[in-house]
Amino acid sequence: MDGADVLLPMVEAEAVLADKAYDAQERVIEPLTERGIEVVIPPKRNRKELRNYDEILYQARL
Repeated sequence: MDGADVLLPMVEAEAVLADKAYDAQERVIEPLTERGIEVVIPPKRNRKELRNYDEILYQARL
């Protein structure tokens, strides 16, 4: 395990905001949503199934 795999189990937050690089369904999105954490990560353009995210909250990350 490395990177996000190590850190995500320790995250205690209402929401996680990240860029498209973290758009990994099994490694990032599912573990967070299963714990009730809102995922604010825009989907990569090549995704077969696009998913919604809070665009306003995403823009506020800056």
